[in-house]
Amino acid sequence: MNEYKTYQPKWYFVRDKILTPPAIRFIGMPAAKKLDFRYTPYKPHSKTFLMLANHNDKLDPLYELVTLRTYIRFVASDHVVRDGLFGKLINFFGTPIVKHRDRPGSELIKDIKDTIDAGIPVGLHAEGGTSYNGESRFISPNTAKMIKDLDCDVITFRSYGGYLRTPRWRTSSRKGPLFGGVVHEYSKEDIQKMTEEEIYKAITDDLYVNAFEEQRKNPHKYTGENLAEHCEIIVYECPACKTVGRLHSKGNLLKCDCGYTVEFGEDGLFHAVNGGELLQEDLVAWDHWQRTAVQDILDAYKDNTEEPIFRDEHQTVTRIENDGGKTHLTEDAVLELYHDRFELHWDGMDWSASHKEVKRLDFMKEQCLFLITDDVYYEIGSKVPRSPIKYVDAWRYLTGRPNY
Repeated sequence: MNEYKTYQPKWYFVRDKILTPPAIRFIGMPAAKKLDFRYTPYKPHSKTFLMLANHNDKLDPLYELVTLRTYIRFVASDHVVRDGLFGKLINFFGTPIVKHRDRPGSELIKDIKDTIDAGIPVGLHAEGGTSYNGESRFISPNTAKMIKDLDCDVITFRSYGGYLRTPRWRTSSRKGPLFGGVVHEYSKEDIQKMTEEEIYKAITDDLYVNAFEEQRKNPHKYTGENLAEHCEIIVYECPACKTVGRLHSKGNLLKCDCGYTVEFGEDGLFHAVNGGELLQEDLVAWDHWQRTAVQDILDAYKDNTEEPIFRDEHQTVTRIENDGGKTHLTEDAVLELYHDRFELHWDGMDWSASHKEVKRLDFMKEQCLFLITDDVYYEIGSKVPRSPIKYVDAWRYLTGRPNY
């Protein structure tokens, strides 16, 4: 039976509820202390609830469990449970509700409701994935309708510091504190008195984080080596020469071929080098600027569908099968974005899809894009540093989607 598409309240929930408290006490709490997670323990008023949290770190569920000290069944994306040994551990100890690519949203919500009705708390990272740039991602307004329909207590959990210690683009580890805790616990009576608009505003206000605003208010050092390396995965357009794909990082420095150079500091901010100009102070500000600036480049190709706007070589392509398995297709593909389509090329294969045929395009771990149509689910990685974000931003703009 397909584990992605069924809710099975079997013995493993009993197992999880028995294993979780000692695991939190003897493994989770020492691990959180070693990882410098700073928190105040919280005892929920209700034994059953929906916990909504922001998401900056792969280990966020650990920090949430340590703070709340009770078993929580988390919603997890299918790529998480496919993640080698880590995915196997998540599956065994957490029995997650899995978001799968061909799974209807109504079915996922039913699993959440059935779990809560069975007396088991559910944890949901409302943004759907960890932050790209250090700022909270978009939360769907449908979340508010789901909350209303679930008719249960809701806990909001907000953390920060995780992005500066574990940015998605990092090549090396760094040390520094993480902070987290419960913002509000809303009773189901509170929820039923609120409109969906009021619920949505409450949860987005509770969960919003800008890592760099927090750092300016409460500064800490995040130390390590090669602090800037691979941050061109996120920032792809140079603010000086306004071109894409010419930024390169090494050590703590980020340089453009035009000569523009900045240093990524232990405070998580960019700094001018040798008296040079500083045009963007942090990743959030830079990313906000480039999302709009890149539109001029895209518009310049509106009458040209013969030349690629973006092109990257040495791409790895893996196809995700319907049963969740993986088929590795190539280590050396070419990925191209045109004004009207995507193309992939490798030995013996030429694949293309119009932008409208692409149902979902997003950035996963490290440099990996996932691209989904009705027919294929590709994970597209890269052997060399390149920005997956530029493809996401371009696709959203060219298809009229809002750029969050």
